[in-house]
Amino acid sequence: YDEDDYDYSDYQPVVKQSKLDSTRPMHIGEAIERLEMSGRNAILFKNYSTDKYAMLYRDDQDEYELIEADV
Repeated sequence: YDEDDYDYSDYQPVVKQSKLDSTRPMHIGEAIERLEMSGRNAILFKNYSTDKYAMLYRDDQDEYELIEADV
């Protein structure tokens, strides 16, 4: 796979919503609570424990997955 072989200039996906829920660090439990209250499937927040930005999402089995930036 060579990324230079592909031209993405015509690729324009539709972004429905883009929002950082809070710049204040949150515990994972608070992020889950905010996610539940919002009715959405994902929340972007700053993890209090690691001080990294993280994406928490609910999958098809109503289980939570946490992805953290590695920077």
